[in-house]
Amino acid sequence: MGVPTIWAIGSDGKMLSSLTDPDLVFAQLLDTSWSVPGLLDIVAQAANPPYNSLIDTGALITGLSNLEVARYLLMHGLAHCKGVVFLDDMDRKMILIRSSMKVVPLNHSGIEENKRFAFYDQVHTTGMDIPHKPNAVAALTLGKDMTFRDFAQGAYRMRGFGIGQTVHLFLIPVIRKLISKHCAKAGMHMPTQINTTVAADRKQMLLAVSAWLIVNSMNSERVQANMLTIQNVTNVWRKQCFQYLLDRHTDFGKATAQPE
Repeated sequence: MGVPTIWAIGSDGKMLSSLTDPDLVFAQLLDTSWSVPGLLDIVAQAANPPYNSLIDTGALITGLSNLEVARYLLMHGLAHCKGVVFLDDMDRKMILIRSSMKVVPLNHSGIEENKRFAFYDQVHTTGMDIPHKPNAVAALTLGKDMTFRDFAQGAYRMRGFGIGQTVHLFLIPVIRKLISKHCAKAGMHMPTQINTTVAADRKQMLLAVSAWLIVNSMNSERVQANMLTIQNVTNVWRKQCFQYLLDRHTDFGKATAQPE
């Protein structure tokens, strides 16, 4: 007998509560003129507060390698940082050092947590741990194919999220349109603009984001269930054929062998 799965009581509720808390997550709307360099400029030049990481769960940063992103960020801002941490092609934690513009392993750099920035490309937004200072602020992107699990995994790259660390969520127009479409079907209000001084506006936007992501999660589960059903059906004849091969393999090549 296998070991039964034991779920941590309240963990899902805690994640949902934290990710819809306007004191922990701040949603920032980007206009239709947004671009990859423009988004990187916003992250690199932010000052109040300055960002300590960019978590690209939405896979918006395209056309650049992780090293190129790190170099761009250092060359266009991040005045508070001595280097940018990134993951190389071998999944190693590396850091591009500002003073020499050389890449070295993170654990050889000697740069303290409050003087470095981390870039998580979409592939590494799950299961990758890079230490950050206790009050670090992360910039996080949303993509059209994301689920609530992807969102939570990305946000919780900040291991101190909810206990000092916070997240700024970047919403591009196409994502806002998708969220608005699903919210309208559910009769749920989604603000077209966010009044940052009104907590209710900020809260409603985060609720809309999470509602849309949960719908995406359900759609993903439905697709996977349908694919499993097709696989199970096709296994019926495959198993019959395989069993026939096991039973009759000694007859192969014989003149007396006849198909059934």
